[in-house]
Amino acid sequence: MKKLILVAGVVLVMAAPLYLLTKNTAAEPVKDYNLVSPTVKVEAYRLARNGDIYQANAASATVISPSGLLLTNSHVVLDYQDDAYDVFAVCLSFKENEEPVCEYSAFLVGYDKYLDLALLQFVGLDNRGGSVPALPYLDYNFSGEATVGQPLDVYGYSDIGGKTLTRTRGQLSGFEDKNGVAYYKTDTDISGGNSGGTALDAEGNFIGVPTYIVSSYENLGYVLDIKAAVYFIEQYRDSQPTVNEQAYEILKVKKNVINDAKDDNVYTHPYYPKFSLAADENWQWDNISKTGLRLLYESNEGTKDITIEIQPLPFKTPQSYLDEAVRKLGLINEYLTDFKQEATTMAGQPATHISYNYYSQQLNAYIIPYGYAVFNIIYYVNLDQADQDLADINNVLETLTFKEPANDQPQVIETLAKSDPAFTIGRAGDWYILRNADPLKEDLIATYHNPADVVGEIDLSYQEIDDDFKAVDNAGYLDLMLKGHETLAGFKLINKNSALTIDNLSGWSLTYSYEGEESQEVRKVSTVFLRDGEHNYTIIYDDLLDNYNRYLNDFKQILLSFKNHGQPEDRIGRGRYDIGSLDYVFSDITYHRYEQAIANLADRGVAIGYGDGTFRPEKLISAAEVKSYLNKAFSESKRTQINRDGAGFLQGTTVTLADGLKALAESFELNLWQDKYNDAVDWKPYLDKGLAMNLLPAGLLEPQRELTRGEFTYMLYRLLESFELI
Repeated sequence: MKKLILVAGVVLVMAAPLYLLTKNTAAEPVKDYNLVSPTVKVEAYRLARNGDIYQANAASATVISPSGLLLTNSHVVLDYQDDAYDVFAVCLSFKENEEPVCEYSAFLVGYDKYLDLALLQFVGLDNRGGSVPALPYLDYNFSGEATVGQPLDVYGYSDIGGKTLTRTRGQLSGFEDKNGVAYYKTDTDISGGNSGGTALDAEGNFIGVPTYIVSSYENLGYVLDIKAAVYFIEQYRDSQPTVNEQAYEILKVKKNVINDAKDDNVYTHPYYPKFSLAADENWQWDNISKTGLRLLYESNEGTKDITIEIQPLPFKTPQSYLDEAVRKLGLINEYLTDFKQEATTMAGQPATHISYNYYSQQLNAYIIPYGYAVFNIIYYVNLDQADQDLADINNVLETLTFKEPANDQPQVIETLAKSDPAFTIGRAGDWYILRNADPLKEDLIATYHNPADVVGEIDLSYQEIDDDFKAVDNAGYLDLMLKGHETLAGFKLINKNSALTIDNLSGWSLTYSYEGEESQEVRKVSTVFLRDGEHNYTIIYDDLLDNYNRYLNDFKQILLSFKNHGQPEDRIGRGRYDIGSLDYVFSDITYHRYEQAIANLADRGVAIGYGDGTFRPEKLISAAEVKSYLNKAFSESKRTQINRDGAGFLQGTTVTLADGLKALAESFELNLWQDKYNDAVDWKPYLDKGLAMNLLPAGLLEPQRELTRGEFTYMLYRLLESFELI
C-alpha cells in the first residue's frame, strides 16, 4: 500500500485506488488543505511588452515535495521559441465535483527539454497574502516494476474532462524507449490538459508523468517513467526560482477580481473605465484585460457569451469614430436580414444599438462613447431560443454601472519613451500616440490615431526576426515581402527602398496601393522595417489613398523623430537619416494610366524624370531619351540576346510608334515575321510583333504617331515583363 504524505507529519493510508478525492461534507471547512489533490492545474502567463499579462497555456502538475515543488512538462512552461513564461497560476481542487480554486501562484525553477520536464515552486501565500499550509504531495521515488496489462490511472485537467479534475483509466500497454528515455505506452485517454499530470498504478504509486506531446496517431498515450525524472528533480529541487515580480503582481490583481466575481456574483473592472456587472453563478468571467473581458454561459441548452471591448483613444471620442463604426457595420451587413440601427441608452449613457440576423443567430452590438474610450458590447443569441437568451443577457446588461466619471482630460503623449527596446518617438500634426493596451497583441507597442482621419492608422511594433530571415540582407528581405504582397487585390507597387536608414538603423521600405474591403476603395500603405540586432521595428501607415497623400509628411516627421537609444550609445553614424520618398518618385503620375509602368521602371533607375520631381508622361519622348532608357534597361536585363546598338538608327528629336517598336525589337533581338515578297511596308513586322506581344498602349495603332514619354515607358515595361525581367 502506498503512502500519501502530508507535511504536517500525518500519514494517510488509503485503500486502493488511493488517489480518489475525498468528498467534502457540509461540516467540513471550505478550504481544508488536507483534502487538496496533489494533482494541480497550472496556467502559464506571458508578460507582454505593454506591461499586461495574458494566458498562454494550461495543463497539469503534481506536488512532489514538502516545500511545494510541482513537477510538470517543459512544453507547459516554454513557448514555441523555448522562452519560459513569466508567471504561473496554480489551481487547487478541494472537492472532486467542483472546479479548482485558482488563488495561488508559482515560479519556474528549472526545465529539461530532452526529458520534457519542468519544476515549479509553489508560492506559500495565496493571491491575497494569506498563508497556505503545506500541501499533500506524492513520493516520486518509485522503486517497483510496472508490468504490461496492469491498470493505469491518469489524473489531470484534461481537455476531454471538463473543468474539474478528471481521472481517465486504462492499462499499461507496453514500454518504449524514445531517444534513450523510457516511456510507458497506455490506452488511457490523454489530452493536452493532462500534460504534466499524474499517472498512478492500482496501488496508488506515482509511476509517471503523462506527456501529451509525444502521443501518437495510434491512440496510444505516452507516460514518462518517473524513474527517468529522479535525477532531474534532485538536480533542481534546491535551486532558486526565477521570479518576475511585475507579472506576479498583475496576476494577483486579475485572479482576485475573477474570484471576487465568482464569490459575489458581481464583477468590478479594475481598469478605466471602471464599471461593475452582476451575473449569477452560471456565467464565467474570462479574458480580463484593459481592453475588455468576456462572459461565457454554458448549459445543457447551449452556450452564449457577452464580449465587452474597450477601445481607448488618445483624445475624447469624436462623433466621426462612432459614425465610422456604424457605417462599417451597415456596409458589411447590408445584405443581411432584419438589420436595425437605433439610438438608445445603456447604463445611463447615449448609445447606438445595432442588430441583424445571420443564419441561425442574431447579433447585437451596443456602441457607447465614454470620454477617452469607446465601450462596445457584443453578443449573439440563437434564433430558435432568442427570447430566453435575450432575457438572460438583458438581466446581466441591466446591472451595468459605470463606477467613475468619463475622463474628459486629454492624455497627449508628445514623445513615447521605452526602455525595452530603448527608443523614443514623437507625434506630428493631428496624429496622437496611444500605447497598446491589448496583451494579446504582444509585438504592438503603440498606434497613432487622427480624429480627422478615422480610417487611417499608424502602427509601431517590435519583434524578433524569424530565423529564416536573419541571414537575409535588406534587399533580399524586401523582395520576399514584395512577393508576399503582390497577391493582394488591386496591388500596385509605388515605391521600394532597400537602403533606408533611421538613426543609423538600416532597413527597407515598401509602399503600394491595394483594393480595400469596401467597393471602389483604394488604400495606400507604407511599411518601414528597421533592423535592431536580431529584432526589428516595423512602422506601418495604412490609409485611404487621398488621406495617405494628405498626411504623408506627418508620417515622415514621425519617422524622423525616432531616436534609437540602444547600445552602443556612441556608435558611429547615430543621427543619420535617409527615409526616401515613401511615395511615387514622381509627383505627377498618381492616377495616370501608366503610373504602374512608370513607377516600376523609375524604381529600377530606367525611367528618369526632371529636377522638379516630375516625370511629364504626356511630353513627347526624344530619340536620346529612348536610347538612354534602353541602355539602362540592359543593366537590368538577364537576356543574353541583346543588341546594345539596336536603337542606333534613331535620329531627330521625336520618336514615332513605328520607330519605337523597331528600337525595342532590334535591341532585344526579337524574332520577326519576314516578308519574302516585299509586299508589306517597312514598319508592318514591328507593329505585328507589338500587337502579338501586347506591347501597345490601348488605342495606339497609327505607326507615324509620335510617342509620349509615358507611352514608350509602358511599351518597354510590357516587354521587360513578358521576359519576366521585372
